[in-house]
Amino acid sequence: MKTQILMALALVWTLAACTDASAWRNDPAVVAARDACKSGSGVDYNCIEGQAVTALNPEICRLAGIGIDDMCLQAVYVAANDPSICDRIYLRGVVPNCRAYYAPPSPSQDLSAFYGNRPPAAILIVGEQAQVAAVGTSTWTLEKKGQEQTTVHGDAFALVTPVQSLVVPESFSAILRLPIPAVPSTLWYALKPVNDTIVRSSDQGTTRWQVSFLQPGTSLDLKSEQEISFSLDPGQYLLEVFAEWPVLGSADYGFFLEVQSKTAISTFTTSPEPWKIYKNEKINFSVQYPHDWYILEIPTGGAVEGVELSTYPLGEANNSKGAATQDFFKMNIVALVDEPIIQG
Repeated sequence: MKTQILMALALVWTLAACTDASAWRNDPAVVAARDACKSGSGVDYNCIEGQAVTALNPEICRLAGIGIDDMCLQAVYVAANDPSICDRIYLRGVVPNCRAYYAPPSPSQDLSAFYGNRPPAAILIVGEQAQVAAVGTSTWTLEKKGQEQTTVHGDAFALVTPVQSLVVPESFSAILRLPIPAVPSTLWYALKPVNDTIVRSSDQGTTRWQVSFLQPGTSLDLKSEQEISFSLDPGQYLLEVFAEWPVLGSADYGFFLEVQSKTAISTFTTSPEPWKIYKNEKINFSVQYPHDWYILEIPTGGAVEGVELSTYPLGEANNSKGAATQDFFKMNIVALVDEPIIQG
């Protein structure tokens, strides 16, 4: 009887342990991230990291897989700006790094927790959005024993950024958060607009840009976190941040920004009233559209017609509205579809 009771207790404990170990899979944030980050080749790591940072949920990092999730966890605890996040990290080996990050700085601060084969990543925060930098060229301390120090140097021969851009308005303030709590000895940034002459290539979730910046760029305050203000024209930009710390080494960080014009978009009518309705019985098509837009019927021969929705009349040159059409659709297409504007 005693043996049976012990076996029963052991079975219950095993079932409870299995339930606790897999509970994270049912976390609504994890489920949403899994669905959002599916790709043809499996799971998009950059997407997972972005979802985890946005939600400040370490459990989402489990989707990245063993051997990669520690980098995701580091991005989450740096973005959290709250030492209590360390209590939610599931990897025991990452917890000391998290504690060290939030430890009060001191002249003799032990930074050995940040030794490794590459620097941890910086984070750029704009409002409720955040982008984790891609690490490019770096020189970093792998280990240090007494006076002997082993460093690892990696030369990217390019500026490396995330593939996905961080969408920002024309004027905005961003918080630059470095991954090391110690004061850097060197810190600057450089900004360059993307144009057709820049050669780019994408691989493993990052984009490599063949650009040359004026170095050093704009100097920043020597601290681990600060606000930077920008006022930029619409377009895509590369933001390079260079940081160096005593003992640890240096890192070149890359961010990818996309500035969208709200001024141009505001010239469009986005309210469904007053809107016009276009119907074409020949092709069984109807659409509701802003009253200051135009429908162009394009004969293609026979009984079939092409229909084009435009922001300027047929025969007239494109105007300022036309220049912003693409931006309008990028930012408002979801809202428009939610209104069921297309029937037939």
